[in-house]
Amino acid sequence: MLSFLKDWYAEIPTMTLHTSGSTGTPKSITVYKEQMMHSAMMTCEALQLYKGCKALLCLPVHYVAGVMVLVRALVAGWNVIPIAPCGNPVMQTNEQLDFAALIPMQVYNAFESPNGVERLNCIRTIIIGGAAVSASLESRIGQLTSACYSTYGMTETLSHIALRKLNGKDASSYYQVMQGVNISLSEDETLVVYAPGVNSESLQTNDICEIKNDCEFKVLGRRDNVIISGGVKLFVEDIEHKLSDYMKAPFAITAVSNERFGEAVVLLVEKQGFEVNKEVLFDLLLPYERPKQILYVDEIPLTTSGKLARKSIRDLASLLLK
Repeated sequence: MLSFLKDWYAEIPTMTLHTSGSTGTPKSITVYKEQMMHSAMMTCEALQLYKGCKALLCLPVHYVAGVMVLVRALVAGWNVIPIAPCGNPVMQTNEQLDFAALIPMQVYNAFESPNGVERLNCIRTIIIGGAAVSASLESRIGQLTSACYSTYGMTETLSHIALRKLNGKDASSYYQVMQGVNISLSEDETLVVYAPGVNSESLQTNDICEIKNDCEFKVLGRRDNVIISGGVKLFVEDIEHKLSDYMKAPFAITAVSNERFGEAVVLLVEKQGFEVNKEVLFDLLLPYERPKQILYVDEIPLTTSGKLARKSIRDLASLLLK
């Protein structure tokens, strides 16, 4: 945190941020502090979080999610409760909080803890990002009185540019863009984001989306993660979402080259004593979504920020099936 504050108050207009590398090699990008402040104000306005709010900081400050909690605090005058990044930060404090930015694993671990629901309900607003929220976790979040949102964004957009309500009467499967953000689709149906306050150019994403109107969109999957098997387009995230309730060990869906189908769906599962029941698995999936191979591995490759390292996962599957 001290390193961030030193860089923030340095007499230069830019800072360096680091991407997670979930789809390839991590990289560094240079951004303007003015843009970071604009992003912070967008979030504060959207969630009505103003001066004096008490915010939990439990994400690494060398990635954009943690950095932006600090920027929002500086811009809006929040009080920050710092906790070292860990798997279950919600249970590390008894404070009544106005805001917390969490990853799905941290929310899940809170639910699994004694009095975890009560602790989550002590946070007025929770944003959840960094990975997909599984169907089962989203169902549990629906029971909370806290206002909970899934976020859409990336390092290049300086955290999120859209929010999806996960609970309450206004829960939705669509993301709502924040004020000043424009969206469109490219020719290959991937989302194009223009948020002039945080990025001077339109940003071409790799996310295949459905746009409902000027303000709402649904993410179908990443272009990088599309599998074309037997001429059918499959989304890795969609298959993983269908399996998330059943799987009792870390897992990932990927594909390998296949002479017959072009690409074949492969399921990787960590060796944790859980054995996949193919009959149950196949009941959860459509015929063309069913894995042609199930591989048990010592460890599912992850990035340094805990996301699935998709390229490494695919490379591992290809190596094991040589």
